[in-house]
Amino acid sequence: MAHVVSLQVVEVDGEPWFEFEWQGDDWHGAKAAVKQIPAEARSYDEDTHRWSVAGAFEDKLGDIFPNFAGSLDAIRSQVSMF
Repeated sequence: MAHVVSLQVVEVDGEPWFEFEWQGDDWHGAKAAVKQIPAEARSYDEDTHRWSVAGAFEDKLGDIFPNFAGSLDAIRSQVSMF
């Protein structure tokens, strides 16, 4: 199972995007699942090993990473971005 670590929410062209890394023993499964998100809605930075995914795919990220919703709720409770 893979878990999101160091989640951040950033604004890109007025829309929220999620930037994150993950850890866990199902690295290949998580990577394959994230790659099912359309290419224009995701990116990977080879230097920082961080993924960026458009906010429209919040539910998909919640399906892939069991702790995603809780991590996002923690951010929302601290900052009113959306």
